[in-house]
Formats: sequence, C-alpha cells, structure tokens
Amino acid sequence: MMKAGDGRPRSHNRRKTCVIAFRVTPEVETELSEAAMNDGFDSVGLWAKAFALNAIRRPDAEKKVLRMLMGELGKVGSDIKKIAQVANSTGHLPDEAILRQMGSVMNSVYLVWPMRVSDTVTH
Repeated sequence: MMKAGDGRPRSHNRRKTCVIAFRVTPEVETELSEAAMNDGFDSVGLWAKAFALNAIRRPDAEKKVLRMLMGELGKVGSDIKKIAQVANSTGHLPDEAILRQMGSVMNSVYLVWPMRVSDTVTH
C-alpha cells in the first residue's frame, strides 16, 4: 500500500495542486450551470476547465478563422443596429431580400462556430 512520503509517484489527479477560482453573481452561476448541463458536464468547474483548456489548445489556424468570424459577426451586428435605428425612426423595415441575406450570413456563422464545448473537448 502506498503511503504519504514513501517517494513513489502519485496518480496524475493527485499531482494537480493549483486551484483557479472566480466569483460570479447568482444569475451568472445559474447561466453557467445550465450551459454546463446542456454540454453534458456534471459540474460548472469541469465545464469551465474544458472550455479554458480548449481555448488555449486551439490551433493557430483555427484561432485565425475564429477572429475572422468575430469580425464578420461584428459587422452583421452593426448592420442590425443600423436597421433597427432606421426602422424605429421611419417605421419601415428594409427590403426583405436584404433581411434574408443577413439571415443567411448569420446561419453560416452559426454552422461553423464552435457553440458547444462538448463538441470539441472531452471530459
């Protein structure tokens, strides 16, 4: 039987001695818990760990694509804000074709965006 101080290496889990913690509001805790459960994790801690490790281990090429997607998503968000401002001031929406094109862009981003941690990281 192994005993503390006997000089033998311990299991991989017992070598993990650092703790990372952060504070959130009760509302954010609820959101995080729901996201963790939706991604198939038993705890927020395991989910957050997987999410963080996935972020730092992501290949540079993938990071570049994600940065480009974020840029495009920002442009779409800006366009939506402008449309809302015009609609609020005039009472009219833009042409349906423009709205459909924006919806198509949003769908494209959604299809390639890694929305769920469980799709990319095992726990």
